[in-house]
Amino acid sequence: MTKVAIIGTGPCGLSMLRSFEQAEKKGEKIPQIVCFEKQEDWGGLWNYN
Repeated sequence: MTKVAIIGTGPCGLSMLRSFEQAEKKGEKIPQIVCFEKQEDWGGLWNYN
Protein backbone atom coordinates (compact mmCIF):
# COMPACT_ATOMS: atom_id res chain seq x y z
CA MET A 1 0.00 0.00 0.00
CA THR A 2 1.23 3.49 -0.82
CA LYS A 3 1.47 5.98 2.02
CA VAL A 4 1.38 9.76 1.70
CA ALA A 5 2.48 12.21 4.39
CA ILE A 6 0.99 15.68 4.39
CA ILE A 7 3.14 18.08 6.37
CA GLY A 8 1.11 20.88 7.90
CA THR A 9 -2.58 21.69 7.80
CA GLY A 10 -2.39 25.18 6.42
CA PRO A 11 -4.14 26.14 3.18
CA CYS A 12 -2.10 23.74 1.02
CA GLY A 13 -2.33 20.78 3.39
CA LEU A 14 -6.07 21.22 3.82
CA SER A 15 -6.62 21.45 0.07
CA MET A 16 -4.68 18.20 -0.42
CA LEU A 17 -6.76 16.45 2.23
CA ARG A 18 -9.92 17.73 0.55
CA SER A 19 -8.72 16.53 -2.86
CA PHE A 20 -8.09 13.04 -1.53
CA GLU A 21 -11.51 13.05 0.13
CA GLN A 22 -13.23 14.02 -3.12
CA ALA A 23 -11.32 11.38 -5.09
CA GLU A 24 -12.35 8.71 -2.59
CA LYS A 25 -16.01 9.77 -2.82
CA LYS A 26 -15.79 9.31 -6.61
CA GLY A 27 -14.65 5.73 -6.05
CA GLU A 28 -10.97 6.23 -6.79
CA LYS A 29 -8.44 4.28 -4.80
CA ILE A 30 -6.40 6.63 -2.62
CA PRO A 31 -3.23 5.97 -0.62
CA GLN A 32 -3.03 5.77 3.14
CA ILE A 33 -2.73 9.37 4.34
CA VAL A 34 -0.93 10.60 7.44
CA CYS A 35 -1.09 14.30 8.28
CA PHE A 36 1.39 16.00 10.60
CA GLU A 37 0.75 19.35 12.30
CA LYS A 38 2.86 20.86 15.07
CA GLN A 39 0.22 23.31 16.30
CA GLU A 40 -2.77 22.35 18.46
CA ASP A 41 -5.20 23.49 15.78
CA TRP A 42 -5.20 23.27 11.99
CA GLY A 43 -5.21 26.30 9.72
CA GLY A 44 -1.57 27.33 9.43
CA LEU A 45 -1.18 31.01 8.58
CA TRP A 46 -4.94 31.46 8.83
CA ASN A 47 -4.39 31.24 12.61
CA TYR A 48 -1.64 33.87 12.60
CA ASN A 49 -2.32 36.76 14.96
